[in-house]
Amino acid sequence: MSRIISDMRIFRRARFFASFLALVGLIATLIAPTPTLAVGGVSGSIRGQIVDPATKEPVGNVAVTITSPSGSYKQTTDGS
Repeated sequence: MSRIISDMRIFRRARFFASFLALVGLIATLIAPTPTLAVGGVSGSIRGQIVDPATKEPVGNVAVTITSPSGSYKQTTDGS
């Protein structure tokens, strides 16, 4: 009988310890700092013209790609 009681105490302690570790892990996950890129993007603007080197006139329908740590952005020029 005392062996059964002893086994039950060990089981309860192990279950309590596992639950406690799970709770500590959950709390650590919730309060851990998040990566900077996940918090928000970088905002800004870029302006300019793409011109033909010979005529110095703006060139239209040129694909422009801007790449930054927060993403890659594509746009086509309108020639103005």
